[in-house]
Amino acid sequence: DVSKLNLDYAPENNPYNNELTSYEASDYAKFFGRDKVIEISIDKLKLQRVLVVAGVSGAGKSSVIRAGILPNVARRLDGEPIGPEEKLRPLNLVENSLIFRPSQDIKELVGKIKVLNDSNCSSLLVIDQFEELISQPGSDSTKIEQLLTLLHDWINHPIQNYLIISVRSDYELAIVEVLNKLDSKLSFTNGISQLWHQSIYRIPWFSKEELREIVVEPFFRIAYLYKERELVDRIIDEVRQSP
Repeated sequence: DVSKLNLDYAPENNPYNNELTSYEASDYAKFFGRDKVIEISIDKLKLQRVLVVAGVSGAGKSSVIRAGILPNVARRLDGEPIGPEEKLRPLNLVENSLIFRPSQDIKELVGKIKVLNDSNCSSLLVIDQFEELISQPGSDSTKIEQLLTLLHDWINHPIQNYLIISVRSDYELAIVEVLNKLDSKLSFTNGISQLWHQSIYRIPWFSKEELREIVVEPFFRIAYLYKERELVDRIIDEVRQSP
C-alpha cells in the first residue's frame, strides 16, 4: 500500500530507472544506497589519480561511477564538503571528463584525448567495462597495446590527469596477465599493472541497509510513503540472494 502526500502519479514522476540500465550523471538526485562506496572511491582517486572499480556483474559499478563519483568528484578533490542538495557542480574536472568503452573505436578516443590534453586542464577519463578489452570479438593485441599505451601516457601527462576504470571481477586475473605482459614488452616507466594493483577497489555487494535506501528513498523524494514494510523486506531479501 502506498500513501500519497501531495503528488499525483504520472510516468514522468517515476523515481526509478524505467529500464535495467546504468544510472547516468543526470540521475544523481535519485541515486541512493552507495554513499560509503562513493566516499571510498573518491578518496582513492584523490590519493592515486587512478581508480579501478571492480565488482561482480550487477553490483552497479557503472552507476557508481556515472551517478555517484562523477557528480561528486570535483568538490571532493577540491576539499569542499558536499551539501545534500548540491551534489553537482560544473568544475573543470567534470566538464573535461570523457567516458569510453573498449568496444568503441579507439581512433575516436585518440582524437578526444588530444583535445583534452590541449586544453591544459586536468581531465578525467573513464574506461567503463574494461573487460571488453579481452572479451569482445576482434579484440586483437594491436588494439590492446594502443589503449594501454594511451592510458599510460594519459596518467603520466604533466597536467595531472585522472583515470577511472570499471571491470568485472571474473575478468581480473586475465586482465592482470595481459597488463604484466605488455608492461614488460612496452617498457612503461610507471607500469599499468602496478597502478592497477595500487588503485583497485573491489566494491562489496549491497548491504541490507543500502538496499533499503535504494528501494525507499526515491519514493520519499516524490512525496510517497510505503506502508508495507514487509514488502520492502521481501524485495531486499530477494536481491541479497541474487549474486
